[in-house]
Amino acid sequence: MWPSRQRLGLALASTPVGGSPIAPTYYFAHYTAFVAPFLGVLLGISLARLLEPRSERIGVWIAAAAIALLCTHQVILIHTLTTGDIAGVVDAEIPAGGCTLSDAPEQLMTTNRFVATVPNCNDMIDPEGATLSYGYGSAGAEDFWTVMVEHADYIVTSKPFAHWYIPPDARLRAYVTAHFRLHAIGGLLFYIRIGFPSGSGQG
Repeated sequence: MWPSRQRLGLALASTPVGGSPIAPTYYFAHYTAFVAPFLGVLLGISLARLLEPRSERIGVWIAAAAIALLCTHQVILIHTLTTGDIAGVVDAEIPAGGCTLSDAPEQLMTTNRFVATVPNCNDMIDPEGATLSYGYGSAGAEDFWTVMVEHADYIVTSKPFAHWYIPPDARLRAYVTAHFRLHAIGGLLFYIRIGFPSGSGQG
C-alpha cells in the first residue's frame, strides 16, 4: 500500500494536469483523456484503502465491473454515432482537382477534393499544427495564412472565415471579401474565388 505522503504527492501532481487542458487558447474534447490515467490511479488507490480491511477479491470484482461498464458504454456510443454525408454537397460546389483550402482537411479527404491538379496550389495538411507552430494570432501566422489563401481558389469551412482560429486580421478578411463569393449549402460555407466556377457550373 502506498504511504500517505506518496498519495498526497500524486493528488497534488494531478491538480495541474487536470487544469492544463483548459489553458490553451482553444479547447478540444479529447484533451479530457489526458486526465484519465491520473484519475484512474487515484480512484484505484482510494478503492484499495476503502477495501483494505476486507477482501482483495471484492476490489477486483468492483474494478472488473467498472471496466465492463465502460467498455459497454463505448460500444453503444460508437454504434449510435452518426454524421452527415457531405460528399455530394462538396462535389456540387468544387470541381475535381480544384485548389481547395479548409480549416478541417477531413472535409476534403472524405470528398476526394484533397489533391489539386492545378499548379502552385496551397499544400495545407495540418492547419491547427501550422497555426500553433507560428503562434496563435501572431504576425507569422497571419502572413502564413495569407499565402495559403492567396494560393487557393476554393475554401471549405463550417464556420465563417472571419471566425477562424488564426484569427484573421483585417487585411486578410478584406482580401477574402474582395476576391471570394460565399455560398452556404448543406451546413457548409464555400468561399469560391470570383471568376472560378463551382462544380455545378455557376460562375
